[in-house]
Amino acid sequence: MLIDIDTRMSQIDKILEREITGRSSFFQLQHFVVGIQPTTQSQMWQCLRELKTKKEASKHLLLDIDEMKDNIVLAEIELEKTKKIDVIDSLDKREKDIHIRKTERRINASKEALVGLEKRLNEELEESSFYIKAFLHLNDQELLKKFDDPSAQREYWNAKLSQDLNLSILLRRPISMETAKSILSLNDEAPIKKQLINIIDQMKLTDEQHMKNLKLEQVKEIN
Repeated sequence: MLIDIDTRMSQIDKILEREITGRSSFFQLQHFVVGIQPTTQSQMWQCLRELKTKKEASKHLLLDIDEMKDNIVLAEIELEKTKKIDVIDSLDKREKDIHIRKTERRINASKEALVGLEKRLNEELEESSFYIKAFLHLNDQELLKKFDDPSAQREYWNAKLSQDLNLSILLRRPISMETAKSILSLNDEAPIKKQLINIIDQMKLTDEQHMKNLKLEQVKEIN
């Protein structure tokens, strides 16, 4: 069965009027980009990283938009020049008409591409606005410290490794060797290191008690 292309394209255009945005949702940014960071400082650092990325992306898009606008103007000039060309015979006229149609299609395609670029730029700026608001809100709660600030780094790694350790315990999974090594590399005063050492001590006591019970069972069997 032949498909009516115009009808089908019209249906698609009607549905795409409801098209969702191409960017991440603010919920996603809040919970899985910024909120997933374990400390206020690391959340601000993440905002700064994202803003730097958005700035670079926006700059490239602005350049692409300017380039596309120039291409459209040049194509329009080319179209006007082509239309003014005098033709001698029917072959020349056919060739001229083809050049006109091709240039018009190129202009239309470029205009559609320009709309797409402007939409992408707007989405980048919407995400940038989110990160700006998030950063300012967090910075009101706690002033930003330098990335290599010792206290901020201690707080970050203690919180991050606490998440890893407590998640393993919650899910009843073995504590990974990497997590254990990282925790034991921290300063002795780190709360998470104290917690892990306490867990290790408890495991040792449990193992010792288990061995005692086994020996008692063996003695009972002999007697």
